[in-house]
Amino acid sequence: MINFTSTPDIVDAFFEDAQVADAGLRDFGGIKKFWGEIQTVYCYEDSTHIAGSLDTDGHGKVLVVDAGASMRMALTGDEVLGRAINNGWHGIILNGCIRDVPLVREMSIGALAIASHPGKRFRRGDGKRNVPVNFFGITFMPGDYIFCDETGVVVLPRAVARDNIQEVADSLKD
Repeated sequence: MINFTSTPDIVDAFFEDAQVADAGLRDFGGIKKFWGEIQTVYCYEDSTHIAGSLDTDGHGKVLVVDAGASMRMALTGDEVLGRAINNGWHGIILNGCIRDVPLVREMSIGALAIASHPGKRFRRGDGKRNVPVNFFGITFMPGDYIFCDETGVVVLPRAVARDNIQEVADSLKD
């Protein structure tokens, strides 16, 4: 039986199947180790689908957002992430900016982003949900599984993760 204690252990155990994110995501959340089934949003400077996704049942899920690496505004902050916690989301990974950093750091959610920014987002309804997104060297597919800790981000295909999910769940508990 394989004992997973970290993302490097997941890579070692599933080297042929694991996708490892390039370095560059910063940790902003209060939870340092999180994992779950991937749900995705593709958007650019529009938070409509981020908020809409996080307002749904997120038990066992992590929202992965490709926001085009925009550095001109934040696309989420403490208010939306508070609702995400209430809906059971384990975390968010944002190829974009986050705001309300001191508050987000105290929240019980994983939150990775490329930077922080005080600016407010737009809500025009642009973007798509549950489509493949690609950034930091990984193609994130809805339904695959993501594992995050202070070392990095690893994605496993759904079939591989599902076959080993209880081991993974047991090993990633804090």
